[in-house]
Amino acid sequence: MTTSPGPDARGVRQHLSAEVLNDLVDGRLVGEERTRGEAHLATCVACRAEYDALRKVVALGRTASSGMAVPPDVWVAVAAATVHERVVRRHILRSMRGVLAVMALAIAVASAIVSSLVTRAVLQPAATAGGAPAVEGRWAPLELLRRLLNGPAAGPEAPIPPEPPVPPEPAVPPEPPVPPVRPEPPAPSRS
Repeated sequence: MTTSPGPDARGVRQHLSAEVLNDLVDGRLVGEERTRGEAHLATCVACRAEYDALRKVVALGRTASSGMAVPPDVWVAVAAATVHERVVRRHILRSMRGVLAVMALAIAVASAIVSSLVTRAVLQPAATAGGAPAVEGRWAPLELLRRLLNGPAAGPEAPIPPEPPVPPEPAVPPEPPVPPVRPEPPAPSRS
């Protein structure tokens, strides 16, 4: 049961839900839930009025349906519609499974192709006639990216600019040797 017979924490009295009232009328509530529901009906005028109205509707439905026979054609039509609906649902589910399987297969094949191309381009770069790698240095990543995006070139590939030469560091000329310092002889005296 979703409500209690007394007021909630804010002091507001709660009513029984439509589900609980229906279960009370149909006799589906048992034990403590039934006891709480009946106690609430004894103190709440609004819930008691709703409960009494539901009981009248159920009683009218039972008396009206007991004297009425359903023609056999109706049951045949209901069964046929139900079977047709199941067949349609099953067909839709089967067709969707096929489409999803094809899409999954296409994604798997595409990822395998891309993985193969990336692996081949990264691990086996193209070589020149001399056997040296065609792309070296700082331009290599750009060339690999170009190959991945454009595929292999049909004709002669556009030349990749060579790396600028690194100028040699200027050599510092060695300092000339310093001649040893000799003391000068004393000057002859003039006497």
